Amino acid sequence: MMPGLLYFCFCCIFVYSLADNCGKTLSIQEDILHALVSMQRPSCGGSKTNGITNVIVCEAKYVYLRCKYPFKIKIKSAIYGRSEGKHICPEGPVQTTSCKSKTSDSKIKAQCNGKEICRVQADHRQYGDPCGGITNVIVCEAKYVYLRCKYPFKIKIKSAIYGRSEGKHICPEGPVQTTSCKSKTSDSKIKAQCNGKEICRVQADHRQYGDPCGGTYKYLDVKYMCS
Repeated sequence: MMPGLLYFCFCCIFVYSLADNCGKTLSIQEDILHALVSMQRPSCGGSKTNGITNVIVCEAKYVYLRCKYPFKIKIKSAIYGRSEGKHICPEGPVQTTSCKSKTSDSKIKAQCNGKEICRVQADHRQYGDPCGGITNVIVCEAKYVYLRCKYPFKIKIKSAIYGRSEGKHICPEGPVQTTSCKSKTSDSKIKAQCNGKEICRVQADHRQYGDPCGGTYKYLDVKYMCS
């Protein structure tokens, strides 16, 4: 998703990269990538319409909006979210192209209007997360995975279920006698183990979470976000 900033002045915009969006491992349903669309620098090239330049800033990156004296920034619009497909900010997964923050426009106008220079960042911590952002990781019996979030984001476990709720299309390497079993302790243990960390190793292991369905090849189903 992308936010859009439109502002007037004769200026140049410089874009710098920060940390990328959260790293993903073995994801089957990853979180939405957000982008920030900013605007304008009439005398410096870029995508211009009626004197307004359109600048795309992908998730976790930032841009400096600049106007040279005596000109001042005037934001026309600032949208944080996603309205385009993977041809815009293709680095991460896209599950929706119809989401936008309710606060990005007013916040960036308040932050930047009337200034000669203003730094804006595509960051859900400032504008909320309008498109979700949950990564789903499946780890088959006796295997492990590293959950990762890139600085400054931290892991927040939404759910962690050890057992089996699906047929042999998930982790087909062993026998399946039931598709209705789950550990009573896996969720609380993995939350205690991983929440607040940038990296966390989790393993699908009955020695840690008990054996909720003997004779069935189990897996660990973890949903987490970076916040």
